[in-house]
Amino acid sequence: MWWMLGVVATVAAAEGPVRLTRPEPPEVDLAAAAEELRLEAIARLEPLVVAATGDERAERALRLASLLADEARVLRMRELAAGGDPRPDGSLRWTDRSIRVARAIVDQHPRWERWDEAATLLASTLEEAGKAAEADEAWVALVRARPASPHATDAWIAIGQRALDTSDAGRAVAALEHAARDTEHPRHAWALYALAWARYGAGDVDGGIVALRRVIANTANAPEGALRMDQEAIGDLPRFYADADRVDEGIEVLTGLGRADLADAALARLASALDEQGRPSEAAAVYRRLLVASPEAPDAPRWTASLAGALVADGRPSEALDVFTDALADQAWDELEAPLLRQALAWHEASRQHRRGRADDTEALAGLADRAYALWMRAFPASEEAVEVRYAAAELAWELGRIREARDGYAAVFEADPMGPHARFCAESAVFASRKLVGPIERLTPGPLTEADRLLLADDERLIALDLHRVEATWETAYLLYHRGELDRAAERFAEVVALDPRSRDAEVAAHLILDALATQERWATLAQTASAFAAQPELGNATFRREVTTIGERASFRAAQPELGNATFRREVTTIGERASFRAIEASYGADHDAHAAARAFEALADRTTDVELQGPALHDAAMRYDEAGRWADGLRLRERLVDDPRYASAATRREDLRLLGFGLESIADFAGAATRYEALFAGGGDAAGIEALWSAAVFRHALGQDELALVDYTRFAEAASADERAPDALLRSARLLVALDRRPEAERVLTALAHGHDEAAAEAAEAQLLVFRADDALAAYAATAIDARTEDALRTTLQARTLALGRAEVGVQAVVAAGDGQEALRLLDRLGDAWHAMADALREAPVPSRLTEDQARFYRDGVADRAYALDERAVEAWSAVVRRSAELSLYGSVSASALRKRAALRPEAWDAVPEQLPSVVWATPERPPTTWARTLR
Repeated sequence: MWWMLGVVATVAAAEGPVRLTRPEPPEVDLAAAAEELRLEAIARLEPLVVAATGDERAERALRLASLLADEARVLRMRELAAGGDPRPDGSLRWTDRSIRVARAIVDQHPRWERWDEAATLLASTLEEAGKAAEADEAWVALVRARPASPHATDAWIAIGQRALDTSDAGRAVAALEHAARDTEHPRHAWALYALAWARYGAGDVDGGIVALRRVIANTANAPEGALRMDQEAIGDLPRFYADADRVDEGIEVLTGLGRADLADAALARLASALDEQGRPSEAAAVYRRLLVASPEAPDAPRWTASLAGALVADGRPSEALDVFTDALADQAWDELEAPLLRQALAWHEASRQHRRGRADDTEALAGLADRAYALWMRAFPASEEAVEVRYAAAELAWELGRIREARDGYAAVFEADPMGPHARFCAESAVFASRKLVGPIERLTPGPLTEADRLLLADDERLIALDLHRVEATWETAYLLYHRGELDRAAERFAEVVALDPRSRDAEVAAHLILDALATQERWATLAQTASAFAAQPELGNATFRREVTTIGERASFRAAQPELGNATFRREVTTIGERASFRAIEASYGADHDAHAAARAFEALADRTTDVELQGPALHDAAMRYDEAGRWADGLRLRERLVDDPRYASAATRREDLRLLGFGLESIADFAGAATRYEALFAGGGDAAGIEALWSAAVFRHALGQDELALVDYTRFAEAASADERAPDALLRSARLLVALDRRPEAERVLTALAHGHDEAAAEAAEAQLLVFRADDALAAYAATAIDARTEDALRTTLQARTLALGRAEVGVQAVVAAGDGQEALRLLDRLGDAWHAMADALREAPVPSRLTEDQARFYRDGVADRAYALDERAVEAWSAVVRRSAELSLYGSVSASALRKRAALRPEAWDAVPEQLPSVVWATPERPPTTWARTLR
C-alpha cells in the first residue's frame, strides 16, 4: 500500500496533479428490480407461512397476500397497457392466490387483532378481480365482525357504492350514513356526496340537499390531503333544489356560498334543470337573474340563448325575440348567431307546417321568423350563412304574399352568389315573382310599361343571359311587349324566337303574333311582305301554317291595295273566320307534332286576342288540357279557375269536366279546402257518379281540416244520394261521430240506432260500441247526480247505498265498452271510473260521525269507515292501473294515461325502503366451512 502511494507521488511530480473521478453507476431498471425482490420475498415467505402457527402464521400470511396482490396489480397494468384483458395465466393467477391466502386468514384467524386488515385486503382484491358480489359479502362481514375497526368506514363506503350501482337506494342510504359518521376519514366528503345521491334515489330529495350542504360546509375543516367534493356538490345542488321545488331557497343558498367562481355556473345549472323538467317560466326567471347580475360574464351569450329558448318553450316567442334584439343592439355576439338562426328557421318551418294544417297561428309564426331573419341580417351581414339567410327570408316573403320583397330577395341572392347552390333557382323564382306582380296578360292594354313590367323584362333578360329557358324567356318578353302596345320591340323579340328554333311550335305562334301585330297597326304592306317571307321559310311551320300565312299575305296585299274595303262588321266577321281557322290550325299542328306545351301557349294566345266568347271557352279548355299534358300543372289550374269562375263560360259543355279537374288539381297541391269547395260545386251541379265521388272526397277533406259542420253536411248528403254505395254506412257512422263532437247527441243516437239495426255488420258493431259509450257516460253522470244526504244516519245510509248501486251500474257500462274494444273511449271511461271510486272514498271519509256515538264508538266507527274507504280507493287504483296497462298494450299514450299514472302514484306511491339495514351483532365464530391446509391455500 505504502509503496503504491510513493509511485503515485512520483508520477504526480513528473506529470502534474492527478484528478480522481467517480465512475458513473450502471443504469438500473427499478421496476424490474422491485419485481425481482417481490418474487424473491414471495418465494421465501411461502414455506415460512406453512411452518408458522397461530398469530405468527396470520402475520406472515397477511404479508404474503399483500405481495401477491401487488404483483397482480403490476401485471394487470402491463396487460392493460398492451391493449389486452387480464390473463388467466397472468395477473388473474396472482389475484386468485392473494384472494385464497386472505380468505384463509379471515376464515381461520377470526380473533387475530389484525383480522380487519386481512378482511379489507380480501374485499378490495375481490373488487379488483371484478367479483363485486363476493367483495360486497366480504365488506359486510367486516362491519359485522369489527364495527369499531378503523377500516369499517372503507367497508361502509364500498357497501354503499355497491348498493348505488345496483339501484338499491335504501341499502345505500343505510351504509353511507354509517360511513358519514367518521368525520376524520379522508373520504368523508365522498361519503356525504354519495349519501346525498342515495337519498335522492330513495325519494328523499330534501335529505339529499342536507347532505350536499354538509359536503360544502365541511370542506373548510377537512384534513389535509382529504378528498374534496365541494365543487361537485355545488354543481349538483341546483338539480336537487329544482326537483324539490325549492327554487327560491336554492337561489339564496347558491348565491350566499361566497363562491362567486361557482355560483353563476350553479345558477345556470339550476335554470337548465328547470328547463329540462318542463318549467320554462322558472328557468327564464333564473336566466334573467344571471344576466342582470353578470351581464359581462363570458357565459352571458349562452345564458341569453338559453333564456330565449326557455321563453319560446313557455309560449312567449315574442319576448324571446326581444331578448335577442336587446342583446344584439350594441354588439354582435358571435355566440348568438347560430341560436338566433336556428330559432328563425324553426319558426319558419313551424309556420309552413301550420299553414298546411290551416292553423290559426300561422301568420304569427311567420311574422316572428320574418323579424328574426331581419335581426340576423343586421347583426351578421358578413357571415358565411348570409346568402342562405337571405334565401330563406326571400322564401318567407313569398309565403307571406309579399311578392315584390320576395322578388328582390331572390335577385339579391343571385347577385351575391351567381355560382351558388341557389343561384339558378333564385333567377327562375325572381321571374316567377315578377309574373305574379304583372298578373295575367290576357288583353291588349297599350300604354307605358309599369314597374312590374320592367322587373319582369329585367328578370327574363337575366335568364336569357344565363341561357336558362332562353326560348321561353324571349317569348315572354315579346308577349308582354306585344300586349303593352310595344309592337315593334315585340316583333323583334318574336323574330328572335323564330330564329332560335324555327321548327318549333313556339316559332310558329311567334310568327302568327308578329303578323297580328302588323295587322293591328294596319301596316298591310309590311304584313304582306312578312307573311310572304314566313311562307318562304321551309323549316318554319308545316304545310298548313304555310298555306295560312300565304292566305294572310294575300289578304294583306288586297287590303294594302284597297284599305277602305268593307265596314267594321265585315272586318269583325273576317277576323272571326281567321281566328277559328287558327284554332283548327293549332289542332292540326298538335296532331302532327304532339308538342303539348307549344299547343297550350298557342291556344291561350288565341283566347287572349279573340273577343268571341264561344271560341274563348274551347281555346282555354284545350290550353289547360295541353298544359297538363306538358306537366305545367300551375298553368292548367290557372286557366281552369278562369273557366269555372267566369260567368261567361257557365254554359260551356266542358264546365263539369273543368270543375272536376280543377278540384283534382287543387287536391294535388294539398289545397284541400279549395278542392272540397270545387267538389261540392260539382255535386251541386248534378248527382251523377262523378258528383257523388267528388262529394265523398269533399267530406273526407272537410273532416280532416276540422271543419266538422261542413263535413257533417257532406257525409249526410252522400249517404242520402248514394244509399246503395258500400261507403254509405261508413258515411252515416262518421256523421254520427261528428254529431257527438258537435254536442248534438240526440241526433247522433238516432243515426246510431238505425245503423245498429242495419244490414252492414261492421257499421252495426261500431254503432253499438258507440251506444255503449253513451250508456256508460249516462251511468257515470247518474252516479255523479246522486247526492249524499248526511242530515240523518238513515238518510246517509240510504243515499250511500244508492250512490254505490249507481256506481256499480256505471262500472258494468264501462266494462262493456272495454270488452267492445274501443281503445280511446275505454281509457277515458276507465279514468272517469277511477275518479268516481276515489270520490266515493272521499265522500265516506268526509261523512259526519253519528252524534249518538260515544267517543270509543266514534273511534271504532271512523276506523270502519277508513277500511271501507281504503277498499274503494283500491278499486280506483285498479281502474287507473287498467288505463296504464291498456295504454301500453294499445300504444295509446296521451293526457288520459298520464293523468291516470299520476293519480295512481299519488294514491299508492311506491316508496323506497330507506330504513337503515339492521346488521346482526358480532359473533366470534369460525364459519362453517372445512379448514384447508395452508400448503393447498398457497398454490
